[in-house]
Amino acid sequence: HIHSPVIQENGTDLLIPALEILQDIAFSPRFLPERIEQERKAVLNEMQQVNTLEYRIETWTLSGLHWENRLGRRFPIGLEEQILAWDVEDCKAFHRQWYYPGNATLYLVGDISEDLMLQAVEHTFASIPAKELPSGSVMPPAWGPESADPTSLFRRKLSTPRPKHL
Repeated sequence: HIHSPVIQENGTDLLIPALEILQDIAFSPRFLPERIEQERKAVLNEMQQVNTLEYRIETWTLSGLHWENRLGRRFPIGLEEQILAWDVEDCKAFHRQWYYPGNATLYLVGDISEDLMLQAVEHTFASIPAKELPSGSVMPPAWGPESADPTSLFRRKLSTPRPKHL
């Protein structure tokens, strides 16, 4: 999740550098042990901060609302004993399994041409190998045909086939 201006006040283009940072974070992490420890401490600290009556009520409510899926039994922050036990190899294995372009969604929003966006995405992410071959079909609009209307708040603009590496 990155918020970045597309162009600096001096005219410097920031789109590709911002996408390259995102590419490094999502698909080329270094898994430094000290960074993993820093994240572990941050997650455990967050776990302590949300250990409140309100959070317990929220998780109880979510269990009822999502009884039919995993969210009703397992909450995003995870289990403390698992967080404490993870090592570098566990993190790498999790990353290999779940962090690949076909399991990610990239949203670019701004006053910039579609062609320029597609060129920047191609330039930045083309070298990332696909985990699975794409079907070649374009996903229908998420909220029905009316959401494809470019004047709609819920539009899905790009109706062209996804590049093969995504």
